[in-house]
Amino acid sequence: MASNLILDFFIWFLREVPLAIVKAWRNTLWFAFHYFSLPVLVLTFLAPWRRYSWSYKGGFNIGGYLEALASNFFSRIIGATMRIPIIATGLVSVFLVFCAGAIVLVSWFLLPLIIFLLFSHGLRILF
Repeated sequence: MASNLILDFFIWFLREVPLAIVKAWRNTLWFAFHYFSLPVLVLTFLAPWRRYSWSYKGGFNIGGYLEALASNFFSRIIGATMRIPIIATGLVSVFLVFCAGAIVLVSWFLLPLIIFLLFSHGLRILF
């Protein structure tokens, strides 16, 4: 009975909990990635801002053509300028979540050592 309990503990400690941590880590990374709509923002990086676009009315009017071209160009530049901070914030968020997950996973495996060291330090302080 005791050997099964010890074996169950090691299975839980070394397999079940790390899998749960990795699953939670993956879900949190997915959330951070999609909370900022990073795939959509990257795909629409040079899309016009708020879908503002001007069309050329046809005919031979070089001024109208250049006006529509310049307006659409600046609309796309404004769109890219507005998306850059959001993409940067999203990437920083994903990086922080990645680092936090790695710290949690490594800390889980170091936890027995940390508990032992703190316990022995406490005994050394008492005696």
